[in-house]
Amino acid sequence: MAGYNGWQNEVRKRTRIAVGIIWSLTAVSLAAADPATAPLKWRASQPALSQKLAELADPNKVLDFLERQTAADPLNRPILYALGHAYEALARAALQRLERASSAAPYLLAARAYRAAYFGDWVEARRLLLELRQSRGPQPPNTDSLLQYIEGRLAGAQQGGILGGDSEQKVPTPCPDPLPMCSAPTPELREALRQSLEKDDPESLYRQVFTATELGRRAFLSLEGLEDSPERQARRAEVAEQQGDPIEAILHWRKALELAPANLWLKQELARAYLDNQDLDDAEPIVTELLKTAPGSIDVHRLAARLYFESERYNEALPHLLKVAQAEPSDLSYRAALGRTFLVLGQPAEAIPHLEAALEIDQDGSLHIDLSSAYRRLGDRKRADELLQRGLSLAQKANQAVH
Repeated sequence: MAGYNGWQNEVRKRTRIAVGIIWSLTAVSLAAADPATAPLKWRASQPALSQKLAELADPNKVLDFLERQTAADPLNRPILYALGHAYEALARAALQRLERASSAAPYLLAARAYRAAYFGDWVEARRLLLELRQSRGPQPPNTDSLLQYIEGRLAGAQQGGILGGDSEQKVPTPCPDPLPMCSAPTPELREALRQSLEKDDPESLYRQVFTATELGRRAFLSLEGLEDSPERQARRAEVAEQQGDPIEAILHWRKALELAPANLWLKQELARAYLDNQDLDDAEPIVTELLKTAPGSIDVHRLAARLYFESERYNEALPHLLKVAQAEPSDLSYRAALGRTFLVLGQPAEAIPHLEAALEIDQDGSLHIDLSSAYRRLGDRKRADELLQRGLSLAQKANQAVH
């Protein structure tokens, strides 16, 4: 069971980013008071700031707060990092709403194409736009201009993305010049975004994706232009992960931690990046330290669960998996791992409820097969056979999809 690939999910990614924003905003409020003791105060004050951000849950209020802070101090790196992520969150939310809309297919294709281009996947962006051209229905604004821009990038073999070139001289990809929003002043774009947030039709959601992504790009571009900082390195790491470059991501998480060696969140992110890359030996000392310094953190227990499960040290993984399942029972990836751990440890009755709960995320049939094994050990051959057949069918479909 080592090598389990089910750990990452969108909810966890959004939570990680939110924690990073909390870290950045807390650093802003503490650094001016006493930089020498800021790390200790950061740990103590995080719950209070979390509550403050929860009170600002409305997108307009969050943006108003961050934009006022940026206007007052345009060189404030933590605020720029948080502002960029606030815009990114709006872009992702609009994209998700487009995915749920019944009549939004053309706008969804165009929005996905722009996001692919934003992260440097020019081939995928071109494929989506060509698919859009062949589809019936309205053609969203700017799609022809975007396709011309992407084909120019491909023709010139200018590969890269939001980050490109030497690792010490990376800057965000320029806004596609033909698009009207590229030359629009930032205040004008902010007002356009606010107006579109009041609407829920497909074209407005599409404009939200474009506008929020561009505003986020500008915030991160401003951050990139300042002297080195944990925030800049964290952003570079996030983009490297988005582009599927785990080695580059680890490099930047390490640099961020070097700049803020007492920061617990950065330690967690570095450990997670090591685990994502199956660097278990490098992850273990960080996880061991975190278990001592932050024993009550569910995120730390997540890391420990992953480390020990991936290392096939199931007895050590079990208590951490239990803590995660108790705290967040809806996180099915960890429920699946907990069920499999019980199964390996010879406790099929305890494995069944967790494997049953996780069946909906089974894409290759393996969870159905594991659950079949648990029922068979308990003597329920009928249920075991049903699950085995379903698991084999899913496995066959997954294999056909690959080949």
